[in-house]
Amino acid sequence: MRILSSLQRGLLEKRIIDLRDEVDDRMFEYVRECMALLSLKNNPPIHIKITSDGGSVTSCLFIHDLFRLYPGQKTGTVIGFARSTAAVILQACDKRQAAQNSLLLIHSVMISMSRVPLDEFNDTKEFGKRLKNSRADQERLYLILERRSGKSRSDIVALCKEDRDLSAEEALAFGLIDEII
Repeated sequence: MRILSSLQRGLLEKRIIDLRDEVDDRMFEYVRECMALLSLKNNPPIHIKITSDGGSVTSCLFIHDLFRLYPGQKTGTVIGFARSTAAVILQACDKRQAAQNSLLLIHSVMISMSRVPLDEFNDTKEFGKRLKNSRADQERLYLILERRSGKSRSDIVALCKEDRDLSAEEALAFGLIDEII
């Protein structure tokens, strides 16, 4: 278990979890530690503040599940921006808010080739496996967005294809948030 910074610990004492920067394994470990500490305090209501461009789909899904399964009340607030996987994490909250000038973005899963060994480009079986996994991840994200927004799959796919920031008003109209603060 990693040790929370003094800022993170102070915020957690006030029942605030601050998700900033990239959605990655470090963020997952931070959230996991927060959830463990909050469970020792009988799962009080929490406030999740989000300012993130997104990141790893795998880490996103793990963090989403941690929040979704947390028995206490969860309020998520976008301050600035929640793009990509950060917007999906927000969907695990009971109450989803965005500051008036915040931006949200949902889009299709991006396949990163920056960490693929060159030999795998010629291995169609391995490349196919990566493609299949990415499609499965996209399906999981679509299901989360469908459930929380109340929108159809075709509406969600169309918005993902636009790949553009939504204003708080547009996010509210689409069902990605419940209120503008």
